[in-house]
Amino acid sequence: MPAEQIRQSRRGDIPALGALFREVFGEDRDPAVWAWKYFDNPRGLTSFVCEADGRLVAHCGGTPVRFRDYGQEHLALQSTDFMSSPRYPGGIGRGGVFVRTAQRFFEAYCGPSKVPMVYGFPGERHRLLGERLLGYRPVEPVGELRLPPESDRSTVEDIREGDLPFFSRVPIDLGALRDPIYLRWRYLDRPGGSYGIVKVRRPLGMGTQIAAIVHQDGKAVHVMELGGAFSRSAVRRLIGRLSGLGKEVVYWGSPGHPVGQLLVEGGFQMAARDHRVEFRSFTQRPTPRSGELYYTLGDYDVY
Repeated sequence: MPAEQIRQSRRGDIPALGALFREVFGEDRDPAVWAWKYFDNPRGLTSFVCEADGRLVAHCGGTPVRFRDYGQEHLALQSTDFMSSPRYPGGIGRGGVFVRTAQRFFEAYCGPSKVPMVYGFPGERHRLLGERLLGYRPVEPVGELRLPPESDRSTVEDIREGDLPFFSRVPIDLGALRDPIYLRWRYLDRPGGSYGIVKVRRPLGMGTQIAAIVHQDGKAVHVMELGGAFSRSAVRRLIGRLSGLGKEVVYWGSPGHPVGQLLVEGGFQMAARDHRVEFRSFTQRPTPRSGELYYTLGDYDVY
């Protein structure tokens, strides 16, 4: 087996990271997105690679976020881009390069005095590997909620810096906080990001009552974040605006969470998805119960 070097990623690794991603997932990613995601993150770099035989053969990454765990706040990591080359000998398996790289990643960044918890949204194959080899525990199937279009009368506005603090107003007991640092990096700084905002005004035009950050593609409107007043009436008004965008609306969130319950009451329907919410704690904290963790498509960095 070639000599291996497991180390923290460097900006110069971006072309090789792109090549490994293409080999594993069959897709290309803009080099500027790699730079934004890991090397320009205002909360620091959390990324490890394994280099062997003149190429990268494994990578483990994460997005550091401020995290609220009821009465406590600390950093947590959203695990991202865990991958290893299928052409590399002994890539997957206990003791394989995937596990060796992940263990070094966890040793570097995680622990009771470092980052105490990691969570992510793997598909079925990576979920099973994470549970069997990396200590992850299942929380629940990802809640993908869908809303059919009813008209095309609604409009999407450009999102501005001044809109971001509004999305810090989310009822989170357990989950990543949507603070201005995170929101600016996630939605204004992302290369190629194309995000808009759908607003519901208060009566008599007295400001915004509730709003959604959205990303549109040719098939759907993806709701990335919600913010504002989460009353039943306000949520229903927002649902009416979203259903008027002329495309199917897609939202990720637990249907057992209070916000998910309001969306389901307002007409969103569950759809099957090959993803799970997975969690690993580096303290004695128990695995969250179904419906306890707040998450959205904003936590899942594909869009």
